[in-house]
Amino acid sequence: MTNQFMVEVTNTFPKKNIAETYEKLIDDRITRLDGLLLGTEEYLTTMTHRGEQARIPEVNEKQSQNILKFVTETFVKIENIKLFLGFLEY
Repeated sequence: MTNQFMVEVTNTFPKKNIAETYEKLIDDRITRLDGLLLGTEEYLTTMTHRGEQARIPEVNEKQSQNILKFVTETFVKIENIKLFLGFLEY
């Protein structure tokens, strides 16, 4: 278990520019979340224009689940970074 923990810590951070890597991860995740939200909105709008309103609740539920999964993964990544920072030697 200890070996796996150290592998996780090592793989999470580069050898240089830890702050930049952390900032880039956050920026990338925000950009991807924005894309998911905009894509969902556009798809639901398209469905409305095509007269497929009956499918909207089903599609909205599925997209909401995907977005929640993405947000949860992002939260775990950020929490791991915060935890692992304490184990790094600068």
